[in-house]
Amino acid sequence: MAYSVRLSGTVLSSLLYECANSKIDIEGFLLGVLSYKTTLTNDDSSEQAYERREDFIIIHGYQILKEKPYDNQGNINKTLVQAQQKDLTSIVGYFKFRRQTDVSLSVRDQLWMQSYSRNIPHGCIAIISSTLSNGLTDKSTHSYEFAFWDMKSADTRLPIDITNMTESTLGYKNFMSNTPYKLSEESSNFALATISPSSLIIKQYDSMYQQSIQALRAATHRFSLKRAEFHG
Repeated sequence: MAYSVRLSGTVLSSLLYECANSKIDIEGFLLGVLSYKTTLTNDDSSEQAYERREDFIIIHGYQILKEKPYDNQGNINKTLVQAQQKDLTSIVGYFKFRRQTDVSLSVRDQLWMQSYSRNIPHGCIAIISSTLSNGLTDKSTHSYEFAFWDMKSADTRLPIDITNMTESTLGYKNFMSNTPYKLSEESSNFALATISPSSLIIKQYDSMYQQSIQALRAATHRFSLKRAEFHG
């Protein structure tokens, strides 16, 4: 199953801010849910529409770790993971920030990916790097690069969708929320991961539409009364 990574510009800028202001290289968990959306698609070769499914890793936030949850061979430390993040269902990936390096996976990264995948069923890994923009002449300006990989395949780079920057809400029936869900006591991230949020977004837009129509009717009624008084 091929995933796409979705995160908001706010989450991304916050993470890059933490990287920029850290005195050492940092790493930690990416938190969020799995979700999907289905659309009806037509192609030129057939008049019949078919259903197309897209799967997403939606990142709502991150958790910077004080201690790495794996050893030098990349083996996961389950006790340490659970001590730092009790809700394992909210973990959808891992990030590593390294200065002055290429955005690529090291041997240790790949060993960690294998161990992660054996214990946490889904996820991605992000490598973030910063370099001086103008070499040694300007040490105050840095450029950042990052890439995401599927945790189960070091050869599979995942496409990234930074929401609120490339997506229009005009096609609201295909719009997918990137905001965290409100959980009830009976809810869980696992349950939400199997539900497409599209219906929730449609209900919100329909409610806004109904409120707008009611406000327009009320304004029209008031205008009619004022007009009748004026001509009376």
